[in-house]
Amino acid sequence: MPARAFLNCILYLKPLALLPNNLFNNAYDSPCMPRLLRDVGEREAIEIVTKILDQDDFPLGLKDDCAAIPMGNNYLLISTDMINERTHVPVGMSPYDMGWHVVAVNLSDIASKGGKPIGLEVAMGLPRGHDVGFLEDIAQGMDACARKYGTAIAGGDTKECYEVTLVGTSFGLVPKSKIMLRSGAKAGDIVAVTGELGGAACGYHSLKHGLDIESAVRRLFQPHPRLAEGQALSRSGVATSCMDISDGLASSTYQVCAASGVSMEIEFEKIPAAGEISQIEFVPKEEILLYSGGDYELLVTIKPDGFKKARAAVKRKGGELTEIGKVVEVEETNKLIRGGEIQLLENRGYEHFR
Repeated sequence: MPARAFLNCILYLKPLALLPNNLFNNAYDSPCMPRLLRDVGEREAIEIVTKILDQDDFPLGLKDDCAAIPMGNNYLLISTDMINERTHVPVGMSPYDMGWHVVAVNLSDIASKGGKPIGLEVAMGLPRGHDVGFLEDIAQGMDACARKYGTAIAGGDTKECYEVTLVGTSFGLVPKSKIMLRSGAKAGDIVAVTGELGGAACGYHSLKHGLDIESAVRRLFQPHPRLAEGQALSRSGVATSCMDISDGLASSTYQVCAASGVSMEIEFEKIPAAGEISQIEFVPKEEILLYSGGDYELLVTIKPDGFKKARAAVKRKGGELTEIGKVVEVEETNKLIRGGEIQLLENRGYEHFR
């Protein structure tokens, strides 16, 4: 769940790393050795394709969380995301969880624009040897998540596939005057996040090391898109930019800064941490809070005098909003303030093909 936009509605890149190792042996001996996707990573892969596809037909271009198509006084928001058995399904994740997950991650992009969901379509690729109950459980998970967030599955497709692959496409509406973009952050703005960070990473480590931290595993398997919070922030009139942080906080700050032409200073001690982090003592806290993905919270910048208004709006919807830093004039890197010391905030997080 990375930088996503209309590009994601039409593009799926299969890693060349899955091809036989000897396929390019002759090429490696050549001065014209091809670059592999594992060499460039997901973000550069997107840059390569957007240079070919980008045009002026869509207001947000191809580098925001959603495509936005003008419809009267509103934008029709469209986003797509997939989960694949090999890259997204940890041991213990049930078919019901898979169905929930594919809906939730698609709705998260709608949330980041301040939109209200109006429906989804889901394409399912399934092995022929799976039993019918597996299919039914996926559908039940999809339906449960959609219903919880006031929308429904409007259609989709079903095909045979070697491994489980679920591709969702979400649709939403937002008034043109209320849409939140990745661009728009200005020096002096407050940086804030919704909810708590690190819960999904704790769930991953719980599974990997057999710790049985059930609450963290639930956070990983069944994320909750911050739709109410996104709409509250959008309508507050004080949010200047927003994106979801499914790939990690640090990399998300860099994506917002790149779109806005600014930099950020993040105060480590202010980041709201999931309680389960105390049970994962063998992983540095900064790795969990800054560089791990899967939380599906919102990173938002707010006008300097607007934080109280924004927090009150989010609280009225039952959510939490925490100030974690500020926007500054553009510099070479973003900064991390920890224990009173200024450090480099690395530009890394979860990234496919790596």
